Amino acid sequence: MSFDNGPESFDAAQRDTIYLKRRVRDEADAAARAGSMAATLIHVALATAYAKRCSRDGDQAWIAAHRAW
Repeated sequence: MSFDNGPESFDAAQRDTIYLKRRVRDEADAAARAGSMAATLIHVALATAYAKRCSRDGDQAWIAAHRAW
């Protein structure tokens, strides 16, 4: 975790969160349109990984916004 503070660290965390949310939606959409079970499972695994990362980055965005030091 970075100990940078200020609006730049918050903006970076927000950009990361937005990117990851878009990737989750893209992978979930790809899973729904996949032509085989193997492709579906790959997209579901990727969507899950992005969602977990998005959750952690959302926490980082909150920390960056409320950091006192």
